[in-house]
Amino acid sequence: MVVMGLVSGALVLIRPVAILYFGVLGFLFVLQRRKHVALFVVAALLLPLGWAARNRVRTGVYAIADVAGVNMLMHRAAPALAIFDDYDFEEALRDRQDELSSDADTEIERTLHIDNASSLNPAQHARWFGRIGRRIALQHPFGMIVLHARGVLVNLFEGDWDSVQMVSRVPPSMLEVVIDVWTHAIALLALLGTFILWRRDRTLAILIALTVAYFVVISAGSEAEARFRVPVVPLMAIAAAFGGDAIRRAGSSSVMRHPS
Repeated sequence: MVVMGLVSGALVLIRPVAILYFGVLGFLFVLQRRKHVALFVVAALLLPLGWAARNRVRTGVYAIADVAGVNMLMHRAAPALAIFDDYDFEEALRDRQDELSSDADTEIERTLHIDNASSLNPAQHARWFGRIGRRIALQHPFGMIVLHARGVLVNLFEGDWDSVQMVSRVPPSMLEVVIDVWTHAIALLALLGTFILWRRDRTLAILIALTVAYFVVISAGSEAEARFRVPVVPLMAIAAAFGGDAIRRAGSSSVMRHPS
């Protein structure tokens, strides 16, 4: 339990987005009725909290990374407003980000009585962005719901075929279709496979479902794109294999019952 906790904590230092992933593992351990779950939680928090303490000494802000505060304003609050603007979302997002970052800097300068918000160190600036972003996001709950629904679909189904195009000799029109079909097929097979796996290995099914859901949902703001699916692709591949095998078995059974 201590080793798993330390590894879970180290993951946060590599990818801050995993900051709450220890909760997923802890919940799974509780379902398994494992002993010493509290010890796992303590070990999982040790490295992240220690790093946050180090940042407090160096920057004056108790936080693991600056990115959370910036994302709250730029990729949660701003798109929660832009999602309902009556023109292209990407253009609306840029406009809202420029608007909110300018307004946030003005509020910081007025509150702290300073001439320029950029005089703050990046950690302090990000902390203020986070506070202001949370306030705005909470004022637009429906926008946040729509934004995250969009982000989940992007994280699961975006194929990013144009990146593959740079290293592929396949014609772009064909490549786009192939990548999109493959991406959608894997995601749907993984969903089917998780249900099938539930009847064979419930623990593994829960681990796959919760892990995929965690990483897909936590990065489902306006920053959502195919690369955020990368950490869970191996788990999706396992589940998709079960789904594909179930379809193969069903097809074989049908042929045996109705030979030509």
